[in-house]
Amino acid sequence: MEGQQKPTDFTPETLSKRVAVLEAELASKDNDLLKLTAQLEAERFKYAQLQRMIYGSKRERFISSTCPEQLKLEFEPKSIEIEQAVEQERETIRVAYKRSKVKKAHPGRMALPEHLPVVETVIEPLEDTTDMVCI
Repeated sequence: MEGQQKPTDFTPETLSKRVAVLEAELASKDNDLLKLTAQLEAERFKYAQLQRMIYGSKRERFISSTCPEQLKLEFEPKSIEIEQAVEQERETIRVAYKRSKVKKAHPGRMALPEHLPVVETVIEPLEDTTDMVCI
């Protein structure tokens, strides 16, 4: 901006130059204001997103972004064809060679001897159990 003008310097040429300079400054200030306003809105949006991420409700639910009417491309062979090929291969392997595993007896507890007496002891609660169900 130019220095202070003298009050007697009010010629049309100097006034038009002064108006042009002031309009240019005003346009640059408006441009700066628009940029700062856009930056402020972007920062407010980021802040709102962060607030939602931190304090918002959290659901672990998958919502597909694909449209159900859209056809899907299959990049891998079809699973049914693979299963059929595997089943055929298993059949040929079974025909060529089948191994049967020998079942071993379970090495758990042995049966109790028959000569031992069996005594059943029922322990009933001390409280009144008339309305209760026995499980």
